[in-house]
Amino acid sequence: MATSDAPGLALLVAPVHRAVAHEVSRLAEVVGNVPDGDARAARALGTWAFDVVDLLHHHLRGVATIRSVLSGDDDEAVREAVRAGDRDHRSLASEVALAMGAAVRWQDGAPGRDRDALAAHLSRLRSGTAVAFRRIEGDLAAAADRLVPAEHRVRAAAHAASAFRGRRGLALTGAVLAASAGASPPTSSAASAAAASSAASTAGSSGGRLRRVLAQRQYRRRTALLERLVSTTGA
Repeated sequence: MATSDAPGLALLVAPVHRAVAHEVSRLAEVVGNVPDGDARAARALGTWAFDVVDLLHHHLRGVATIRSVLSGDDDEAVREAVRAGDRDHRSLASEVALAMGAAVRWQDGAPGRDRDALAAHLSRLRSGTAVAFRRIEGDLAAAADRLVPAEHRVRAAAHAASAFRGRRGLALTGAVLAASAGASPPTSSAASAAAASSAASTAGSSGGRLRRVLAQRQYRRRTALLERLVSTTGA
C-alpha cells in the first residue's frame, strides 16, 4: 500500500476499535457468570481476555505516537485533543494492567475473586474505550490527517500488529478481520491491511489468503465457549 494513498487515521484504526469493543463487551457480560472453580472456562476465557486486552495495549501505544507528534502544535483545539487523549490513555492503561493481571491469576487457579476482578476491569474498559475510541476517531484523527505524514499514520495504526504473532495471535487477527468484514460502511482494504497484520495485508498472495483462513478458524475456536456462554446467559 502506498502511504500517499493511505486512508485517514479514523479508518485505519476502526477495525481494531471494533474488534476490541466487541470482544471486551462480550467478555464483560459473561466472565462474572462463570461458576467458581470452572477451570476449563477460566483457562479459555482468561486467556482470551488477556489476548484481547494485550491487543488494546499495543494499539494504545501506537496511538500515543500520533499524540506525541501533535503535542507541539500551536492550535489550542489540537492541543486539547492531545490532552484528552493523554487522560484517556492513563485511565485505560491502568485498567489494562489490572485486567491482564486478573486474567492470568484466574486462568491459573480459577479463584472467584480474580474472576470477579477481571469482570469489573473489563466492564470499565468497555465504557472507557467507548469514550476513548470516539475521541481518537474524532478530533484526534481530524488533526492527524492534517498534520501527521501519511506514513506515520500507517505505522501508528499498524502498531497493534505486535499482538498478532504466533498461534494465539491468529485468533486476534481473525477478530479484527471479522470486525472489518462487518463494518458499515465496509472498511477499505488498505485500512484492514494496516490494522490486521503484516501477513493479512498480503491478501493477494497465497500465503496471505492462507493466513486469513487460519486466522478465521482460530478465532472461531477461541471464542466457541464464549459464544455458548453468551447464548446460555442471554447476554
